[in-house]
Amino acid sequence: MSERLKTVLLCAAVSAGVSAGIWLLFDAVEDEGAADFPARPAVAKPADDLPAQPTVADPPALGLGQTIVAKSVTAETFLLLDAAGLPRAVLGMGPEGDRPSLSFGDREGMTRITLCLTDKDMPLFVCMGRDGRERLRLVVQDDLPYQVFTDNEHRGRIILGISDGVPAVALVGADPGTEACLTIIDEGPSFYFRQGNILRMALGHTSTTDQGTGRVTKWPVSTLHLYGSDGLVKWRAP
Repeated sequence: MSERLKTVLLCAAVSAGVSAGIWLLFDAVEDEGAADFPARPAVAKPADDLPAQPTVADPPALGLGQTIVAKSVTAETFLLLDAAGLPRAVLGMGPEGDRPSLSFGDREGMTRITLCLTDKDMPLFVCMGRDGRERLRLVVQDDLPYQVFTDNEHRGRIILGISDGVPAVALVGADPGTEACLTIIDEGPSFYFRQGNILRMALGHTSTTDQGTGRVTKWPVSTLHLYGSDGLVKWRAP
C-alpha cells in the first residue's frame, strides 16, 4: 500500500476517537481561548490497535515519469501525528458539520494555534501561550477587522480595529474601564484617556455638548480638554 494511502486511512481511523475533544477545544476558543489539545491515542504506535480497514489493493506499477494525483479526499476529521505518535494538528468540522477548524498543538499537548469559522461564519485566528490561554486574537466581525492582545489573566490589553470606518488603537489597563485610545475621525486625530469608564482627558478633534442648551461644539486638533470625575469639562486650552 502506498504511504499516501496509509496516511489517509490512519487519519480516518483515529478521527472517530478524538472528534469530541476537537470540538470541545473549538468551543473553548470562542469562550475562553484556552483548551487542551486532544489527548494522544492510547496506542504504542500510531498504527497499533486501529480498527480494521477494508482491503485496498496497491495501485498498479507506474512507468517512469508517471505520478498519481489524488484530486479530492472526503472526510469529517483529519488528525496529524508526529514521529512519536502525538496528535499535533487537527482539521475537522463541528457537530453540525458547518464549522471548519484547523488547530495546531505543541509537544505538551496544549493547543497553540487555531484557525476557524465561528457559528456566525466569522473568520477567527487565535494564538495561545504555553499555559493554553489566549494571547492573540484576530477576527473579522461585521466585515471589519479586530486584533486583540491579551495578558496572562486573559484580559484584552491592546485592541486594534476599525469601527464604522474609523481606525483606532486602545491600550487597556488591568481595570477594563481604564484605557488610552488613539483614533482618527474625518476631521482629524484624537487621543484620550479614560479612567473608571469616565473620560478624563482628550487631545485633538473633540466634540462637547452643552448640558443646558444641548448645543454640540467641535474643537480643533490643537485643543486639550481635562475632565473631572463627573465627566464634565473642567479646563480647556486653547
